[in-house]
Amino acid sequence: MTAIQQLGHYVAQSGAPSGELRENLDLHIIDTLAALLASTATPEGERLLRFRVEMQKLAPAGKQSGTDLSIRCALARLSEIDDIHLASMITPGGIVIPAALTL
Repeated sequence: MTAIQQLGHYVAQSGAPSGELRENLDLHIIDTLAALLASTATPEGERLLRFRVEMQKLAPAGKQSGTDLSIRCALARLSEIDDIHLASMITPGGIVIPAALTL
């Protein structure tokens, strides 16, 4: 069984999330989306958005999802500061949430 299949099996067998977990997930999603939106007003965010437009001009129609995902992750990470996993020094929400929303 592949890692994705194992993850799918685990999720399918886990049952519905508790109300507390759902509330925490909602807060993480809102926090990450707010960080993503806030970053678009920064000079770096504006450059990322311009880069996205240029990449879309070069890619065939319907083939921008990889670039779109990368830009969304970069924008979310740009201003995300409180969703940090200290042991690894990463902000998982800056990757996981934009990826899930892109899928």
